[in-house]
Amino acid sequence: MKAYGKAIITGEHSVVYGYPALAMRLPLYREIKLVTGFTDNKLFLNILDIFAKKFALQISNISFVESGNLPIGSGLGSSAAFAAATCKALARKFKLKISQAELFDLVQESEQFAHGNPSGVDAATVVYGGLIKFQKVAGQMKITKLKNNFLANYKIELINSGQPLETTKDMVELVAKKMENPAFAGRMQKYLQAIGQISEAIINNFDLKLISQNQKLLEKIGVVGKKAKEIIKQLSKKGVVAKITGAGGVKSGSGMIISLCT
Repeated sequence: MKAYGKAIITGEHSVVYGYPALAMRLPLYREIKLVTGFTDNKLFLNILDIFAKKFALQISNISFVESGNLPIGSGLGSSAAFAAATCKALARKFKLKISQAELFDLVQESEQFAHGNPSGVDAATVVYGGLIKFQKVAGQMKITKLKNNFLANYKIELINSGQPLETTKDMVELVAKKMENPAFAGRMQKYLQAIGQISEAIINNFDLKLISQNQKLLEKIGVVGKKAKEIIKQLSKKGVVAKITGAGGVKSGSGMIISLCT
């Protein structure tokens, strides 16, 4: 079974703190085929455990074979796609019908194992697809599919700045530590709020300048490495607007960069 990845248009990191994010499903996928056997893949085993508990099943002696073209560990929702594809394969194997809401819950629980404190935007985009607005409101996850695809008139490309040495969990914790530090908390709150405001502004009146503003704010909160900054700078000289899409990385690569131009 297949599940597709995602790209965040705007809202990385700020979405963890209750601000809206915009994300889109990508045509890149992970495909999972269940086979008889043993695996020590911890993420897969955790998904089996979550699925078995949800549907009161006894699951053993199951492994998997994977294919697909979605880059792993590059900010494109690969772990959420893996979980969604695995859950759909398990549902088929055990002849179960699961709703999108149930699949979302399963994927989000798997994401907690993978990333610690995920916002839910990856799971939401992978499961519901299309172009979505995602926001945590009073502890509840609000998922809105947008009918107006304002990106349709733009050429969108993904550029690899290099796989981050840090995990998504590492980057989320990096921001959290700054938020807890009195020396940085005020500025960080301002930057994250501004990113949330950009998400709202894009929905109301899309402007490529807003993408550039989002990138500059991500640089200010400290989640973009030198290599990604240089790539984005060079693209800007050619009239191409770009930003990282995902949690980022600072020690080496920052994952995938999304670029937009007319």
